[in-house]
Amino acid sequence: MAGSIYDVALAYLAMAGDEPQTPELRGMPPANLKDFEKTSDLSGLKVGVYRKYFQDADSEIVQSCDMALDLLSAAGAEIVEITIANLDAIRLSHLCTIASEFAQSMDKYFCHNSRWFAPETQVSLHMAGQMTSRDYISAQKVRAYTAQQMREIFQEVDVIALPSTGDFTPEIAPGSEETGEVNISILGRIMRFATLANFVGLPAISIPVGKAKCSVPIGLQLIGDHYDEAKLLRMANALSNHSLSAPYKPAAYYGEDLL
Repeated sequence: MAGSIYDVALAYLAMAGDEPQTPELRGMPPANLKDFEKTSDLSGLKVGVYRKYFQDADSEIVQSCDMALDLLSAAGAEIVEITIANLDAIRLSHLCTIASEFAQSMDKYFCHNSRWFAPETQVSLHMAGQMTSRDYISAQKVRAYTAQQMREIFQEVDVIALPSTGDFTPEIAPGSEETGEVNISILGRIMRFATLANFVGLPAISIPVGKAKCSVPIGLQLIGDHYDEAKLLRMANALSNHSLSAPYKPAAYYGEDLL
């Protein structure tokens, strides 16, 4: 999270690149901000949109995200219709992977004293505990399939555009402050578009592109190929120059109190 696209770019410059002391980061390509400020002309860039998936969100969200796509198109980017196959299998495999790894990492604490965990977390851990090793291995096969599908899509387009969320965060229900709340249905709608990038480790960015009638922000998500953050940042910078992305102060704001 950042206050501006320039803050995001600075954070990227600080984190990206080769880290010889960290085995997982050895040999990483250097940070790249090529054409970051070349925002008035996006000619040559292709934005992939799977329209059936894109429109599976609240109508206000879809409308604002469509307006953002129009701005990218007006700047010269080409909007390309794509298809992403087997999204239900990908979503369920993503859920299985996250839940299984979360439960395994918490086992030594949860088994010792489950009361350390909030009630809604206990529910999630019990549900994750019902998944088997066969489920997990099957999910990893779908993960490999998804990664290959993304590689093929990125041979045709530079980024994939999706809404950041499928629905708006509801108000906190009375009593939830103490007991927590589990609403799988609304959580699934909110997180609908988080699956692809998270499941196969693709870079993604969410750019504010409007405000809903209920006064919560609306975001457009752009997903890029591995190590192709420069294109994401350039397109996000282009959108940040328009009124769609203008920051606003929410009705309930506690920034001054925290600072």
